Amino acid sequence: MNRLVIYIATMGHMGYSPLAPATLSTLPWLVFLMLFRPSWQIIIVLIIAVFLIGTAAFYRLRRSGDTKNSGHIVIDKALGFLISILFIEPGFVILCIAFVLIRAFEILKPPPVNYAKRWFKEGFAFMFDDVMAGLYVNVILQIATGMRF
Repeated sequence: MNRLVIYIATMGHMGYSPLAPATLSTLPWLVFLMLFRPSWQIIIVLIIAVFLIGTAAFYRLRRSGDTKNSGHIVIDKALGFLISILFIEPGFVILCIAFVLIRAFEILKPPPVNYAKRWFKEGFAFMFDDVMAGLYVNVILQIATGMRF
């Protein structure tokens, strides 16, 4: 069971990439969104599923004492990206901008994103900083695209 949890949490082992694992693990989501252009309802379902699965995977790995894999968990990056494009018309340019912005916000962690791990504990904190980064990007994109939500 731990192998499956690790596989999910590391997004198919992309989290083990020596070169930009978080960026690499977000790329399949970018491609998925470009190809299928899911409705906002589907994106909400995906957000909820990724949040629940990611939080559960993090807790499961921590509970099992598996700390060597915790740095490779990248499913939270998918969550931030999905939130960043919620209620946004997912055109090619907007998706690419969202991809670049979410990576920047996840790396720079501007306040209050950088406080998320202090405010919350364990798996929720692990996911919540990416939720906050996604919200930042979403607000920027809403303003840039004329707030059509």
